[in-house]
Amino acid sequence: VTDKVDMTALVRCAVAMRPDRIIIGEVTDKAALAMLKAWNTGSGGGISTLHANNNRATLQRLMDLCAENNIAPPISLITTTVHTLVHIERSDQFKAGRKVTEISELQGYDYDKRAFILKTIYQSKNNQ
Repeated sequence: VTDKVDMTALVRCAVAMRPDRIIIGEVTDKAALAMLKAWNTGSGGGISTLHANNNRATLQRLMDLCAENNIAPPISLITTTVHTLVHIERSDQFKAGRKVTEISELQGYDYDKRAFILKTIYQSKNNQ
């Protein structure tokens, strides 16, 4: 018999250790909410990966994952916790097989348009 420990429990344990930063691997489920709450507890923030087609889609996916907790989308939590998004794509052009295609700053949420407000800091040009 093995005991399963989910990511939410691991995040809670990490917060109890009073870290300077909270680094989480790929987020694929409702633990996204625990991650956001942990980053918003006075630590210096954190970093994680999340699969999406672009930075805007990343924020929608983050809301969708949080909604798995049967709550309304935590828009305020996302806008106060997430500051920078970096989109990385596969690329045969580079030895590492990946390239940064977009860096965006999350500036807020437009409730009238129901959309996050993103400022593009960097966007790669095709074939560069």
